[in-house]
Amino acid sequence: MERNTNTLDADVVPCFQHKRYDAPGRTPHIGIRLYPRNGGSIENWPEQNRVNGIRKNTNTSLRYKQIVRALKRLENDMVASGLLSSEVHGFFIESLLYNLPNGVFANTSYKQAMLDVLAKLWNQINDGEHHDWVEVNGLKWLWRDGQTWTDEEAAEFAKKAWNYIKGN
Repeated sequence: MERNTNTLDADVVPCFQHKRYDAPGRTPHIGIRLYPRNGGSIENWPEQNRVNGIRKNTNTSLRYKQIVRALKRLENDMVASGLLSSEVHGFFIESLLYNLPNGVFANTSYKQAMLDVLAKLWNQINDGEHHDWVEVNGLKWLWRDGQTWTDEEAAEFAKKAWNYIKGN
């Protein structure tokens, strides 16, 4: 099996508790910090990801998680067939959709809801309405602070996924 460049050569990754203080005297956000071999550090907030994802899923009549999973599978198919030149990180897809308005998930037709989500994603990026988007945890900016993904990558994925679905 070929190794993915986004994975580590380990079954266990040592993590350290990370506390983020937003203001003096306020309760900190508790997360984790890990130190990759290539240097630097990565902070994540898995509990906040879980809570916010559940809330978004509830507020979209359970469509958020369904569409995230479907788009992750679709992305895998598009990479395998050569329609995408490189992988789009699954958490990136999840975070992109997290920032969309809940109503865009509402169409009773599952296929049309997927198309509505992709169209809204593409439009908001191209209209510049995406600069203050956050990761699912609500604590990290999606486009700032050394993130490796780009808004161009997101717009390309949305457009190609929309065209792929329309063609099938």
